[in-house]
Amino acid sequence: MRKLQKWKLAKLKEHPRQAEVFGNISEAELAALAEDMRANGLRDPVEILPDGTIIGGHQRVRAAKLLGWTEIDVIVREDLQTADTIAAKKSFLTDNLLRRHLSPLVRAKCIKELVELEQGGRRSSQEEIKKRVGQQLGLSPRSVNRYLLVLATPLAVQRAFDRGELTLINAGKVALLKKPAPSEIARRIENGEKAATVVAEHLAARDACTGNVNRYLERMLAVIRRETPRLRGRLDELGAGLLSTAVPELQEARALLAEVIAWAERVRRLDARRPPPANAPRAAACRTARPGPGPRDPQTGWVPPSPAGG
Repeated sequence: MRKLQKWKLAKLKEHPRQAEVFGNISEAELAALAEDMRANGLRDPVEILPDGTIIGGHQRVRAAKLLGWTEIDVIVREDLQTADTIAAKKSFLTDNLLRRHLSPLVRAKCIKELVELEQGGRRSSQEEIKKRVGQQLGLSPRSVNRYLLVLATPLAVQRAFDRGELTLINAGKVALLKKPAPSEIARRIENGEKAATVVAEHLAARDACTGNVNRYLERMLAVIRRETPRLRGRLDELGAGLLSTAVPELQEARALLAEVIAWAERVRRLDARRPPPANAPRAAACRTARPGPGPRDPQTGWVPPSPAGG
């Protein structure tokens, strides 16, 4: 059980990474905190390690010194021992993430470090780790992942996100664009164009290349799922006139489905053997980005046509 104690301010030590990771609040913010402590006292005790190293409450200690206090309420974390332990590092980061109004980019960097600490030597999937970190911070795994994606973007994009010019969602999407799109976005931002406009243009171009095609397949699958159970076992009820006119379209649909199945199997085999690199160059246009013919069947010699019909 953690016990409340009073410690001399002179015995407390700043965490070795406080200045590097978080820094201090502004003088105006410090003055406001000191005034609140003068009027209402210390609302939350400072958390420290047994050697006096502060892991939560650096700004409260600064405000106490500004008020001329010589002692302050603390909780000594006997369970953490030293600042070098993983548990102490996690507590230091989490306390600041939950209490401080951090800049978006500092928040992202802290979340990344928490993910790395959480991983440690454990054999856990990335999704499980992101879920645990998210639970500690009140975030969804998807939000944790978006913060990590932001840190994979060029610096100009990260800075735009930090200034509030890009949302977390759109900044993260930049990292998922194929090269050289992220670098082009960064160049245009550095040249003075509005970050939100530049990113929106690139995302729209990406969706124009791939989004519609995916939606077409999704719609076709929805129709198949909906109508197949209704037709199964009732073919003898179909009219001869409808069947005769439907044959050409059904044959065309069968050929298309064969192409889609062949392509899906090819992609699955490639993913199993050799996942495509994340930094594969972006095709110059949608037309040239379409995949080519499938692999030749070693037994029959048949080559499935490309999904583009080439």
